[in-house]
Amino acid sequence: MMCAEEYINDIMQTYNTALKEYNALIKELSTFDLTLQDILHNIELETFNAAEGYMLAKRIKEFRVERRKIKNAIEQLQIFISCLDESKLVKIKTRIKSKEEQQCKRKYTPRVLFDGECDYNNEAI
Repeated sequence: MMCAEEYINDIMQTYNTALKEYNALIKELSTFDLTLQDILHNIELETFNAAEGYMLAKRIKEFRVERRKIKNAIEQLQIFISCLDESKLVKIKTRIKSKEEQQCKRKYTPRVLFDGECDYNNEAI
């Protein structure tokens, strides 16, 4: 049986993995954008024939399709990351740890029976 602390640790690990993936995708998107700008500047400044123009257009399309896949993944991860706010996860973990510490220090105060009044066989002493 898993305890609450293990569950929150799993959630936090998943959150951190998603955040790393999100940041990697942002960098990858930036690289795609810079590459597309290079191609567009090449088109702007160079002279090319119809076949070369077709190849440039084909290359742009390929980059745009891949870029769209990255943007779609980023949009989905944004939802996940924004809903699982790290500060809230840390607060949950802190509250669980605090509750665990309280439970370890818990003592019972008898309400009716007092020390020496009754043994464990329910016989009066």
